[in-house]
Amino acid sequence: MKIKALVVFAMAFYMMSCSSIGRSTTDNYTITVSGQTDNSEVEKTLNLSNFSGIESDVAVDIHYTPGAKYNVKVRAKREVLDKINISENGSVLMLKRKKGEGYANSNVVCKMVNGVTFYSGNTAQKKVTLYVTAPEINVLENSGGDMQFHTKVFNSDGLRISNNGAFKLNAESLKCTDGDGLDIVNLGSLTLEVPTVDATWLSLDNTGSMLFNSSDIIGSLKMKNAGQLTFSGHVKGTTVELNNSGMCQVNSTFDLTDSYTCKTSGLSNNDGDVTARTISIFNSGQEQRKGTLKADRLTIDVDGNSQYAMSFIGDDAKLYCSGGGNFNFALNCQSIDLNSDGYINVSLSGTADKTSFEGSGISHLNTSKLNKF
Repeated sequence: MKIKALVVFAMAFYMMSCSSIGRSTTDNYTITVSGQTDNSEVEKTLNLSNFSGIESDVAVDIHYTPGAKYNVKVRAKREVLDKINISENGSVLMLKRKKGEGYANSNVVCKMVNGVTFYSGNTAQKKVTLYVTAPEINVLENSGGDMQFHTKVFNSDGLRISNNGAFKLNAESLKCTDGDGLDIVNLGSLTLEVPTVDATWLSLDNTGSMLFNSSDIIGSLKMKNAGQLTFSGHVKGTTVELNNSGMCQVNSTFDLTDSYTCKTSGLSNNDGDVTARTISIFNSGQEQRKGTLKADRLTIDVDGNSQYAMSFIGDDAKLYCSGGGNFNFALNCQSIDLNSDGYINVSLSGTADKTSFEGSGISHLNTSKLNKF
């Protein structure tokens, strides 16, 4: 027993004298010895406070709990902690690999696909676990590492997420109803699993690979995609602006009080109903779309290839086509105005009080099921 106690004490003294955790101070140390090897894990409570953001370039698993008092604990293998600094820089809690250590997560694989960086690999052996209690977090930045962020209920004036590595966020709900709302910029691989989102604005700017999975989203949405994006959720807000020049899959229902605008120059697949005062759809790429559209005014302008199987309920619909594809519309509206100069097959059914058909593509128009009372 004396020998065992002496070994534990010696290891504790070694860690206290040799390990570096940036310029932070340490309140207490807990050392867990596993087989008395170099694979021992170290848990430390850090004297860090007054931060509202977290930035990392290492593999880190963050567990966040909102609370009035700051508390920060870190746990990792001893050799992992020896290679990183944990410190504060202004209002940001920083986790950075030490100079000369190279990439802290040697199991992470980075590859380029069409100019986009993707991250994959098992970083479990290199990961740091961070337990954070703080009044508010409004910045999460992953600058090349592997970050996972876990919380239950997240409330903040606003939250900005910036990812240039591999990032996964799990939360039961996110609420950002003040400031700029929820702002997400992704250049890497990003997964967000959040059943409920309540934000003044939800802004997504993606040039990497993004999966955004939600059930209920309250707030306006602005989405710009030049990478690969999958988005799902029932959006209830004022306006929606979608701009896709990459590959985009949207499985959503939109209930809006003002406008819905979707511009596609890439490849899009949209499945879901849209209700808004005005609906504007512009396609110069390839788009598939299914669902019911409800609006005072509907405008569709196609210069690419469109495969549409939709219903429209409302006042006026205007369809302009100089591209190709298939339009199948079930109508319940006051007027339909179709101008086609492309190679498109249009099939109209239901009712429309006024109809106007023009253009060289009219020969592909089927109205046999329109206004059949």
